[in-house]
Amino acid sequence: MHADRDYRSASRRVRKKISFWFHCIIYVMVNSLLFAINMLNHNKYWFYYPLLGWLVGLLIHALITYSQWPDTLRNKMFQRELELIKRSNKKR
Repeated sequence: MHADRDYRSASRRVRKKISFWFHCIIYVMVNSLLFAINMLNHNKYWFYYPLLGWLVGLLIHALITYSQWPDTLRNKMFQRELELIKRSNKKR
């Protein structure tokens, strides 16, 4: 039973990491294109606004992906619910 749960947990983490790296690739590609468009127009430099805004989102995505906080919180909540169920079953 623990092996199945560990497999699902590992699978979920791998999906999160792949999603993050795909997000990084898209970030670089789109912002490179925006930079090129901005350089061709020779107007004011505006490319860094979407670059910095998106970077904030990318950093949040990295924190969620590589921190253990969501899994730890989920496990604590799960254990608390199990204890509540066990207590309510003992009272019956």
